[in-house]
Amino acid sequence: MPNTILKKSFKVKTQAGSFVEIVFHSGIEDVARLGENSSLRVLNDPPTRVFFERGELFLLRDKESADHGQTMPLKISTPEASTQLELGGLGIKVSRERTLVRVFGDRAVISDSIHRKAKSRPRTVEEGFKFSSGTRASSASFERMKYVDYRGWQKWIKDWYERKDDLLA
Repeated sequence: MPNTILKKSFKVKTQAGSFVEIVFHSGIEDVARLGENSSLRVLNDPPTRVFFERGELFLLRDKESADHGQTMPLKISTPEASTQLELGGLGIKVSRERTLVRVFGDRAVISDSIHRKAKSRPRTVEEGFKFSSGTRASSASFERMKYVDYRGWQKWIKDWYERKDDLLA
């Protein structure tokens, strides 16, 4: 259903071979791409809290949003971690065993899920780094991204900016 307006507190699921792009407000500076076999719930309006259950999510919060005073942090909760993003770009991949957060622009603050018994302090992950958290408390890792980590993001962001230019023309 192209160009469908979603009401507050909505849930989106995708199937194999499909994806959804979500524009969070009319300025089209904040956009997300929900990949195939994914599930996402937006908990409020304006969207400041999202629960991402499984699959792959790319999210861009553009600097133009800040210029218009629209930079309320967006909190993305997964079964393993909670990620807060004010500006920039990130990718989150959630499976049964792990949550992987890759920061493509600016920075994100990542903390343990509210469901975890043993909590660690929040971590700031800068652009160019990734953080992975598993079901075991000892399975967290933090490292610099490699070229392969950027592939899906680069393709999506290029396609998105081309579509955005067409929409604004």
